[in-house]
Amino acid sequence: DGRVYFSYAQIHETVARLVDRVRAFDPDVIIAIGGGGFIPARILRTQIRKPILAISLELYDDDTGHKGHSVKKVQWFDETSGVGSQVRGRRVLIMDEVDDTRTTLKYCVEEVMK
Repeated sequence: DGRVYFSYAQIHETVARLVDRVRAFDPDVIIAIGGGGFIPARILRTQIRKPILAISLELYDDDTGHKGHSVKKVQWFDETSGVGSQVRGRRVLIMDEVDDTRTTLKYCVEEVMK
């Protein structure tokens, strides 16, 4: 099925190798798509010291593991207060652990851009 699995140590090493590139991008905030995006976002935050906004989007059915037809917004950040109000017009890094179809990432980018 083409899937590649990583250990926690491999994820940590992979994120650590990206720190210089992320610093060059200089995001104001990290949006972590949960659940899997939380871990690499938190590892990265230790190095770049930027706030994390947690969201949850659903494309796959947890019960069946099958891909749905559309992305469902389960949890989103408050765009009117706190760090959430700092997203509009700012540099945002969106992190997820899987990007097999680009569907969830595309949805997230489009929602952030609205």
